[in-house]
Amino acid sequence: MPTIIASRYVGIDLGARRCQVCVVAADGTVLVNASVPSRLDAIIAVLRQHDALPAPVAIEATFSWYWLADGLQDQQCDVRLVHAARCAAITSAKVKTDRRDAEILAQLLRTGMVPEAYLYPREHRGFRDLTRQRNSIVERSSGVLRKLRCMLYREGHSDHDLNDAKGLDLGDLPRFFPDRMVQYQAGALIAELDALKAIRLSIEDELLATAAERPESNQKNPLFRPLPCSAA
Repeated sequence: MPTIIASRYVGIDLGARRCQVCVVAADGTVLVNASVPSRLDAIIAVLRQHDALPAPVAIEATFSWYWLADGLQDQQCDVRLVHAARCAAITSAKVKTDRRDAEILAQLLRTGMVPEAYLYPREHRGFRDLTRQRNSIVERSSGVLRKLRCMLYREGHSDHDLNDAKGLDLGDLPRFFPDRMVQYQAGALIAELDALKAIRLSIEDELLATAAERPESNQKNPLFRPLPCSAA
């Protein structure tokens, strides 16, 4: 990333309950490195106290960055999301503390050496995350189906295929599994598959309806691709 010219630079090591906020001057002098509650008002208070509002801010791309990035952008801060796996200054450090990590983020930002991750626009995150959830459900369904097929193999039914396993219902179980406890086990897997399928179909309906409203997803657009077929 190019060097950002500013009088203050901010590095924030974000945690679920507390975060470390470091503000450095243009010459690299640390003005403050404080642990505060993970609340926007607490963070803004520190920045305002040290004339760092607005200012360039580097935040490590952890699981909970949405609220902080959005809140600071609303305060006109230039927010940069740091790619955690590519930030060797943090990942390879022999001494790793929140205080140290926050200062590293601020100093990397000051020198233009932050390995940036894409800061996904807030208006599109819901669609992306729902797509990810749909993909996760497909993976879970595949795992459940594998367990059901393993049970069939274990009982000596080696001549079945994927569609046979998908087509099993509760009435078929005594024929494949003589043991009543095993029937309950297989029945639980079938019920789980049915529930996951219902959730997936509902999510897909919502995704497709939303995508149809977006010009970039229009089926006449060569970039449009339908959702891939799932395993269940």
